[in-house]
Amino acid sequence: MTLVILIVLELLLLAYIISRILRAQVAPNPVLRAATLTSIALFVGMLSVTGPIEVVLSGPGSATIGAPTLLKHLSILGCAAGVLLMALAQREHDNPKAERAVWFCFAAAGVPVIVLHVIAGGGSQMTSVGYVEWSHSQPVLLAAMLIVYIGGLIASLGFFAVIWPLRLGTAAGRGLAIMAVGAALLAAWCFVRLAYLWSAASITSPPPSDAEFLVTQLLSVVGMLLLTLGLLWSTVEADLTAWRHWRRFRQLNARVIMVLPEIQRTSDRRLGFDSWVFDRAIEVLDGLHHFERVAGSESGFPKAPRNVSDGEITAEVARVAANWTGPVTAIEERDRDDHDS
Repeated sequence: MTLVILIVLELLLLAYIISRILRAQVAPNPVLRAATLTSIALFVGMLSVTGPIEVVLSGPGSATIGAPTLLKHLSILGCAAGVLLMALAQREHDNPKAERAVWFCFAAAGVPVIVLHVIAGGGSQMTSVGYVEWSHSQPVLLAAMLIVYIGGLIASLGFFAVIWPLRLGTAAGRGLAIMAVGAALLAAWCFVRLAYLWSAASITSPPPSDAEFLVTQLLSVVGMLLLTLGLLWSTVEADLTAWRHWRRFRQLNARVIMVLPEIQRTSDRRLGFDSWVFDRAIEVLDGLHHFERVAGSESGFPKAPRNVSDGEITAEVARVAANWTGPVTAIEERDRDDHDS
């Protein structure tokens, strides 16, 4: 069952990653960069703990036995840096310097971790369990773990400093709130792992028990699920909201396009379904404004709303369409009369 859940989450993340990359080709922005990093980090982390894939990543010999562990470490850094970038990107004012600083710190931590893993090698270990036990006795790999856990802890705590207080009034805010719980679990996991490293380095401290290892597994699994849910939340909610609005005004859109086909807009599918619905709402608004100028209140079409913000356009058009009964309009009657004559 766990394997099935992992595979489903990986497929969802893969689809999400592709959608973010396609959207970034058209309209790159800090939110897309942060979402892409976080989703790739989560995807890599899940792959590294998926049984059959972990076996493939471990390779045939000791030289590659540590590959899954290295990918886990990089995914922790990527998740921590990604959620911090997500928080920075959602602020009212962009801060390019802060974004560049986070990317620099991510690279400054990730490159040494890779180098330390390469230097350590596999130690002639042939199984993942043997490699993990052996790695905790190697100073080079302990240094890599320290970089990962301290970096993950700092970035996760920084995430809270940036997003507080929480703003739950938008889909993005609600997604960040869910990610905040996942980031808290990630921070707790890093703290517990640091405590394990301290125990491993101390002669007098007993090794972690099976129950303590179970705690870290629960923290990592639940944290990964919440980070994934929070990451997908805003996109899913935006698409569902767009679909609900589109169902309400698609008949009005079709009627407006039939009367005034020249207002049709070209939509780039790479921008996503919510952007496509937004373009259809703009078509309706353009048409209604045109009808008002041509025929005034006798057009038979509803009156176009005034002073609508971008974030409320589809909702307002859906509201207007809900109050429209959809009869044959005066403009259509006039067009028919002109055609008959």
